[in-house]
This record gives sequence, structure tokens and C-alpha cells, in this order.
Amino acid sequence: IRPIKEHYENFARWVSFLISRAEGFVLKFSHYGDWVVPECYQDRRSNPEYVSSAFLNWHLRLMAECAKIAGNERDQKKYSRLVRESDKALIANYYRPADRLFANGTQTEQALALEIGFAPKKDRKAIVDGLEREIIALGHHITCGNQGYRHLFYSMCRAGKTELMLKVLKNPDYPGWGYMLKNGATTIWERWEKKMQVEMHSFDHPMFCSFDGIFYNFVGGIRPAEDAVGFDKIIISPDTNVSLNQAECSLETVRGRV
Repeated sequence: IRPIKEHYENFARWVSFLISRAEGFVLKFSHYGDWVVPECYQDRRSNPEYVSSAFLNWHLRLMAECAKIAGNERDQKKYSRLVRESDKALIANYYRPADRLFANGTQTEQALALEIGFAPKKDRKAIVDGLEREIIALGHHITCGNQGYRHLFYSMCRAGKTELMLKVLKNPDYPGWGYMLKNGATTIWERWEKKMQVEMHSFDHPMFCSFDGIFYNFVGGIRPAEDAVGFDKIIISPDTNVSLNQAECSLETVRGRV
């Protein structure tokens, strides 16, 4: 609780600044959007203002949680109300209900809506099914940059598609992690492409490493409960609907090893 209380006012100031730059919860500025989309999928780029607006929605949700933890009931109600207003704005400005698509319909845009939580509940399964069809149609490839892929992995695994995402990870063809491995990588590259000349600043870059969370959360199935504090409540729920023969998993927490 202590760090939340210590930094709460700074969190609130940052979110207030974002709201001041928004028009009806739509942020009209973005520098990168979903950064580093594979070069072969440049025609599938996400709307950068949508990405910014989705992240504002995420910030508001986090602020509601922080307010609850800090014991600030008034702010909790305020941010919960702002979340609902932001949800409505994202649906009104970016959602095409007939197609079950957000903005440009990219994997990143769909995954942000699912994982952050503003996708309509009645359409969530249809959105997941659409993502699954596209991933398979592309030969088990994803079109995300470094802002979207994490949300895609988590949202699909939460929907029971862990096996699908493991196939994406192991795919040896460009673009993907298996392609990096096939080309001798021992660390994660900054970009999907092997040859980017001066544009590849780093071959040891953490920004595409968040896929490892699905191993712990869904293959090993170790997750804190929604209302857990420091892993005092643990859910053990591995997704056994995968082609793995075995898996071993342990996680160090402040209360010891799980």
C-alpha cells in the first residue's frame, strides 16, 4: 500500500494531464502508436490516436484501483465514472459493431480492447474468434508492434487460445521469435527484421520479451487472485489444452516460492 500512497498524487497529475489533452476521452496526439510493426505488415498499421486513447482508458482503470488501495473512496468513484465515459467514447468513435472491429481492425486494436477491458462483453468471443482466424490465415504470424503484442498474447490465452499462441512463438518463419532463434539469436531483437542496417539499434532488447508471462500465467498456471496482496491468494490453473508433454514452473514471490 505504501508506494501507492506515496506516489498517488503524481499518478493523478499525470492522468489529469492526459485528460486535458483529450477531446471526449479521445487523445488527438501520438508519436509512435504501435511501434515497430513488421515491415511485411505495414499495410496493417493501427490508428495511433486509438492506441493513445486506449492507453488513457487503461490509466483510468489503474487509477480506480489505486484509489481503492489508497482508501480514497471519492476518487475511486470518480475514476470509475471516467472509465465508463471513456468506454463509451472508444465504442462511439472507433467500434464497428457489425464487423466486431475496432478502428482499422488490426490485431493490436482488437487485443487492446479485449485485454484493457472496453470491448463489449457480448462481442468478446466473436472478436477472439476473428483474431484466431487471422493469425491462422497468416500462417501463425502476428501483425503487432511492441505495444500490441503483449495484449494479444494475454487476451488470447485468457480466452483459452494458449496452444495457438505457442504455435506463433515457435514459428520459424519471418516475422517472429522463432525466426530470431533460427537466425542464431540468443537474445531478443529490437525489430522483427534480421537486416535493418543502422536502424537496428539493439540485438538484446527487452521490449519484445513480455511473451514469457504466458508461460507462468497459462502454461504453469500460476496467477495471483484479483484481490491478492503480495501473492497472499494464489490461483493454480494451467491450461492443459496444449500439445506439450510436460511443463515445470516455479515463481519466486515475496511469500516464497510457488
